[in-house]
Amino acid sequence: MSVDLSKIIDVALGLVLVYLVLSIVVTAITESIAAAFKLRAGVLRTALAWLLRTELKAGSGAAPNQGNYAGLADQVLAHPLINNLAQGSDTPSAIPSRVFAISLLDVLHGAQAGAEGATRPPGDPAFTFADAQELVSKLPDGELRKSLGLVLADAQRRAIAAEDAIAAWYDQMMDRVGGWYKRKVHVINLTAGFVLAVAVNASTIHIVEDLWRDDVAREVAVTTAQQTISGPMGGSLCGKADAVATTGGQAQTDAAAAVIQCQTQAAISAYTSVGSLPLGWSQGAPGDATGWVTLVLGWLITGFALSLGAPFWFDLLQKVVKIRTSITGTTNSQPQGGTLPTPVGPTLAMASTPCAAAAIPCPPSAPAAVVDGTPLPDAQPAPCAPQPVQQQQQG
Repeated sequence: MSVDLSKIIDVALGLVLVYLVLSIVVTAITESIAAAFKLRAGVLRTALAWLLRTELKAGSGAAPNQGNYAGLADQVLAHPLINNLAQGSDTPSAIPSRVFAISLLDVLHGAQAGAEGATRPPGDPAFTFADAQELVSKLPDGELRKSLGLVLADAQRRAIAAEDAIAAWYDQMMDRVGGWYKRKVHVINLTAGFVLAVAVNASTIHIVEDLWRDDVAREVAVTTAQQTISGPMGGSLCGKADAVATTGGQAQTDAAAAVIQCQTQAAISAYTSVGSLPLGWSQGAPGDATGWVTLVLGWLITGFALSLGAPFWFDLLQKVVKIRTSITGTTNSQPQGGTLPTPVGPTLAMASTPCAAAAIPCPPSAPAAVVDGTPLPDAQPAPCAPQPVQQQQQG
């Protein structure tokens, strides 16, 4: 492999490592912001208000027996089954689908309290599928009534419980809501990435230039990258706050706080491990307009790269390390100094020749293959490519 190709791979490895380290910091910042501003809870409240909208069609008016459906989303969130998932008066970050379905039916029944022809409550053992259909049919004429009516009609044809059908409908809607949250998080990631790139002067252009020129920094990057993929760096042991969002109350808050703390510690450890890489303002500010343009362009590239997230760069780091290992045939993981462990069982003895590196036959005077330091009597001279000979390990 040419020297330039080897350097290109090592520089790419160092750049991906820097992106990974800074992405962990961005992830910790994003999770802290999301927790501080209760971003998940806010998105969920907005989603329920959109999902349970009960606006009447213009000029249709409300029937006398339609009941009180104003603020249906707030009524559902205030239901004891859901309110217990939150801490105090806060909105929970997530609601299990079946809990939502039961709570919605109970709220619909409560909205018809005292109305003519009220059905049995969902808590009644005698509550039937027909009772659920009746509750939905008394909703104001609008999208919610139409949607739930179609959901229950399909469930009736497939002999599915009303609660399960509404729960499946809720899950489908929440998949769309997940996209809303991801877009908000992406904006935060992008902003945090740009700010962090400027704060630590992480210009992609300067990083590539320094790694190309500095053999020591490049070697540090390669060694650190190989240690990273086999260790906890990259936040792989921290998990994600999304994974604990379905727990409730204090447990949810504690779990999210533990994730943020773990990610922050991983970020500090990772940043410390690459301290010798070209980051920071030690080189000073550019002295001309061209230097500033190059620096800002490098910041923009870094900011966009960091917005991709730590998992993306961790996976890419693993792939680049594998490519480098397959091409160079080394992992830089051999122990420095000392002796290699004694092999157990049959071993291979290689004949040492002065022309072993060349693709030509050895001269007749070159040593032949040996076993335990003794030349084989009838062996032919060993070629430049060492020929393995079976050797039994001496006890």
